[in-house]
Amino acid sequence: MIVVAIIGLIAAISIPNFMRVRDSARVKICVRNRRVIDGAKATWAMEQKKNTSAVATTNDIAPYLQFSRMPACPADGNYRVRSLAKYPSCSLTPVGHTLYNLNMDDDPSAD
Repeated sequence: MIVVAIIGLIAAISIPNFMRVRDSARVKICVRNRRVIDGAKATWAMEQKKNTSAVATTNDIAPYLQFSRMPACPADGNYRVRSLAKYPSCSLTPVGHTLYNLNMDDDPSAD
């Protein structure tokens, strides 16, 4: 009975930690994906000689992404490419999916 109690205590301590680590990993993967999108956007702009007010579409940057497709947010968020002067945004920015710990310069829904 003591062994069962010890196992229950260990489980009670470790389960919240596992959930916290899982959420942290999702945020880190989302940030990495947004950096990849930002790099693809910058490469597209440089090759196409675009200025900072240009807006790249998903189809424009697809050739610069692995497997020619947009990465997916691990927490089921949606990415927006936005203009070249702004970082790509995630629909889950309010829950911590921010790039470079910035608040995206402004409203993430605006371009």
